[in-house]
Amino acid sequence: MNLRERNAEFSSANDARKNKSGQTSRKLLYASFFLSSFCLSAAHAELSGRVRLEDQQYLHSQVSTVQSNELSATVEVEEHQQWKEDWKLRVEPRLRLSSTPKAVDVPIDGDLRDTYIEKKLDSVHVQVGSFIKAWEGTDGVNPMDIATMRDYRDPLSGANIGSFGIAVRQNISEKWNWEAMYVPWQQAPHLPGDASAWWPRHATVPLQSGNMQLRTPATAPEYDVSSSRTLNDALKNNFGARVQYHRSSEDYSVAFFDGAAQIPVLEPEINGILVQTLPSIIVQMTNPIVIHPIEYRRQTVAAAVTSTQESWIFRVAGRYDQSAGHDIRLPGWTNQIVGGAEKTINIYEKNIVFSLEYAYQTRRFQDDSILQSTDPFQNALLYGVRLPYNDDLLLMLIGVVDMSKSSNYEKLSVQRRLNGHWTLEGSLDLIQGSGQTLLGLWTDNNRLTVAGIYQF
Repeated sequence: MNLRERNAEFSSANDARKNKSGQTSRKLLYASFFLSSFCLSAAHAELSGRVRLEDQQYLHSQVSTVQSNELSATVEVEEHQQWKEDWKLRVEPRLRLSSTPKAVDVPIDGDLRDTYIEKKLDSVHVQVGSFIKAWEGTDGVNPMDIATMRDYRDPLSGANIGSFGIAVRQNISEKWNWEAMYVPWQQAPHLPGDASAWWPRHATVPLQSGNMQLRTPATAPEYDVSSSRTLNDALKNNFGARVQYHRSSEDYSVAFFDGAAQIPVLEPEINGILVQTLPSIIVQMTNPIVIHPIEYRRQTVAAAVTSTQESWIFRVAGRYDQSAGHDIRLPGWTNQIVGGAEKTINIYEKNIVFSLEYAYQTRRFQDDSILQSTDPFQNALLYGVRLPYNDDLLLMLIGVVDMSKSSNYEKLSVQRRLNGHWTLEGSLDLIQGSGQTLLGLWTDNNRLTVAGIYQF
């Protein structure tokens, strides 16, 4: 569950919108590779995967530009082929179809995930294709997850998406291993689309920076998520590596990454009516509000330690990010550290897992304005409970308490397996907080989700 969101200062932008031809050609290439992967998987008789049919209902009324419920179908395919001892093919594309148009800012709501060809050369494994390198660290918020791009269609989930490139890994011994990756052409993060409920939609929320206050349109706000702008060739020639050391009950990891930021800067193009000039400037924005994502480059280093002591698991991880260049819109440096423990307790012959973590973050800009980063993980507690009631029924509770901004998020979910193919799932997402926090902007997005999952 990834919730982090950095917003650039709102500044006037009268530049013409960028030509989308380059981005369109990239999407067509991506789509063709996606479809070919499906065809390759379908050619094998023992195809496996799952289909998720979902109905999502918001508990509060939405503005006229946002649908109050969404029906969707997600298809995930998994196919692994082994050729002799040296070659392996892995195909795991995912495609989502939704009743809500423009729920995401890409024309095809899907990605290739781990879809690659692997060649084994003695102890070295070489992968070519799409891969996800989510390196292990802490649960909930993971500072070691520095090398993947994310899908923020639903910011409460923030699923990882695949990057196309070359990856190499090697187990030097039972204790030491390393892996490296090179992505010549990085996949930009997916953002909420024009019709998404995750953009600020209420005129009562003031957006203020310094002596300038921007108010969302008096009528239902409309958004236009435009083409990305790129600084410092952020999407080109991304690379990173990790080294890991194993002991009997401990793991140590260090990693670095040089490439595109996982969350772009969001720069709005302002069109509005001047309401007031003194003592502060107030502008009432008019529709549509055009959002320009700015992809920027950053360098990141991270480290993690995990220790298992009987029924306890202790985890600590941290990262340091530095944006490249001197553009005033960029966030500069950021430090984050997360630590916590997981405990398994047997109660009435049921193994209940409890987890508790603390996340702390500092950054170059500490402005409390809504336009600066209102990251709930700057000073937060994260907790979770996992209760397998029996072999077919699973109950889970996760939550985040923003200790600086007095906002919080909880999710209760239930999974019921009906047979070898079908599983029913229900979940309730609850968000509380003031309008001056990131979570507070989403309080109308409390929702109930019901899903049926068919595994084949």
